[in-house]
Amino acid sequence: MRGEAGVGSAGRVADPAAQVPEDSVQPVRDPGHARQVDVASIQISRTTYTQIHDGRAVPTNARALQPGDLVFTEGSAARPEHVAMTIGHGLLVHAPRPGRVIEVAKVAMHGIHLVARRIV
Repeated sequence: MRGEAGVGSAGRVADPAAQVPEDSVQPVRDPGHARQVDVASIQISRTTYTQIHDGRAVPTNARALQPGDLVFTEGSAARPEHVAMTIGHGLLVHAPRPGRVIEVAKVAMHGIHLVARRIV
């Protein structure tokens, strides 16, 4: 991972808020195009339609969101069509549509938050 945006020479991730200019998004590589997340033995299901049931509900306002929370947008609260994961500092990661690279974007610029779920 050395040499990629956001990673320092010692392999430490830099402050993500410093990496995203005010009016832009930051593309991120998706090694292996993972369809299931398994970090520290925490698993979430593969699709938006099943992830809406993972974890527990939390308030959707930006102040209540914590890194790792899933934020669902587009569609309806019962059947959302898009999901993103918050990463802290008012940012989230998401794949805007099939075939596009994963992006880091501002939580506040990511549409209406229908539902938020906390996995841990």
